[in-house]
Amino acid sequence: MFEEKEKEPLLSDELKNIINRSIGDKIESNSDDIIRCKYKIMNMLVADQDLLHALHNEELSGNDDVINGDTYRDVCIFNYMRLPKDKTDVKNYVCFEVNDVGSYSSMINRKVIFRAVAHEDDQKTDYGISRDTLLALIIKNKFNWSNALGLHLEKDTDMAY
Repeated sequence: MFEEKEKEPLLSDELKNIINRSIGDKIESNSDDIIRCKYKIMNMLVADQDLLHALHNEELSGNDDVINGDTYRDVCIFNYMRLPKDKTDVKNYVCFEVNDVGSYSSMINRKVIFRAVAHEDDQKTDYGISRDTLLALIIKNKFNWSNALGLHLEKDTDMAY
């Protein structure tokens, strides 16, 4: 299901199977919930045409009305909170992380953190709001009060930096 690299550390067949079960659409036993959530979120983000257009990457989008979101994975959209060093060609990003932060009786409290980053040279939009605010709006609209991950999602905090 995933492409192996030459220098990737060797994993046991058991761990490879857990990873494969975690990134499928079907819920299977002995899978990892964090991996599954990150996989679903990434797929939702790269499928959202509003988000892809708002990221304003002319090199990836060209003049197309419909953008191939898969080209944005690990270029503009990351499933971790660190941006690559020395990036000058891409100015706007969306990063996210997923963590289990506690449990209450039979319920898990899962926290999904999104961060929208826009370069100061590309902040202005035609909509009267800054690009990072536009990106955040699209993400909130897609995830808040949804059952996108099989769980009820509710915005906890909304902060700008």
